[in-house]
Amino acid sequence: MDRNIPTYKIFLKEIFFKLENKEKNELFYWSLLDYSSWEDGNTPFFMPNFNRGKKRVLAILKKKSKNFKKRIEKNPDKFYKLFIEKEFLANYLLGAELENKLKEDYQKKWEVDTKNIESKSTIFPDIIMRSYRGLRINIEIKGKISASNLADRIEEYVLERIIDKKRGYTRFLLLLIFPVCPKENARRVNQLIEGYYIYEKLLKGKFGRRRVICNCLEEKNYKGDFSFSKLVEKIIESYFLNIK
Repeated sequence: MDRNIPTYKIFLKEIFFKLENKEKNELFYWSLLDYSSWEDGNTPFFMPNFNRGKKRVLAILKKKSKNFKKRIEKNPDKFYKLFIEKEFLANYLLGAELENKLKEDYQKKWEVDTKNIESKSTIFPDIIMRSYRGLRINIEIKGKISASNLADRIEEYVLERIIDKKRGYTRFLLLLIFPVCPKENARRVNQLIEGYYIYEKLLKGKFGRRRVICNCLEEKNYKGDFSFSKLVEKIIESYFLNIK
């Protein structure tokens, strides 16, 4: 792990437990977007304002932790590329929220595999959750603002890896998350992406514990149906509570 990237434990202590739900929602929303695609500043008018999002993410992290503030101010662009664009923030946030909510609200003891989540973003899967009974759930997150190249990405980065190690991925959850652009109707977007549940049939094969959850995500409406908190509830209630 790059020493410039904060560990999961540091993130929990200095950031996660200080965050409000509104801030978690904003951080997760922006962590799913690939800012590097629009670095030249020619962002289409209908897309989210990436520069505003980048500033907002860094501002939240700096406000919560002196340690993070020091890291960011040393080189904001480098920190953003390493910690946010390489998906550590998204993985840390979702892993921590699942771990915490399962324990607090459902009295279920699941823990994030820190060795996996602190590895480079090329490691598959994004998150591994382990229970006290020795069960393992593999979670892969695909944040997409459009469906372009989605089929190729799932075939190359998900299906091929699962086929190679069938038994290791018996319990597998693929999250297809679509951040909602400004002026889009979230409910309409969610209706459109429900068609991607077809990937669940491709994932299952002979195994019945592989699931797909398709969801859109709104930046501002952190209490709504398409918020980070609702997504986590959906993951727990439709998957974790049914695992045997």
